[in-house]
Amino acid sequence: MPISKDQARELAKTFRDLSNQLGDFRFKNWSNLSTGQRQSIEDAEWTLLNYSSDFITTAVGIALNDMQTPRLRRRRSSRQSVPSETS
Repeated sequence: MPISKDQARELAKTFRDLSNQLGDFRFKNWSNLSTGQRQSIEDAEWTLLNYSSDFITTAVGIALNDMQTPRLRRRRSSRQSVPSETS
């Protein structure tokens, strides 16, 4: 089943929120984390942000497709209803 634009937006928000929570954790615990742990958490933050961005792109694509679909139907139906000149 395909994803809806609302689901894509909600997933984007969820991934962004998770990334923000990881960033908050990283900064609150900065002195307790090793350099490697900090880097690993930051890498996870960026991964989550990238997923968020991907879902925003998906939502926009779905929204654009939804906007174009009615236009294409109208164009097709108007072409079919035009009387031919040979009649």
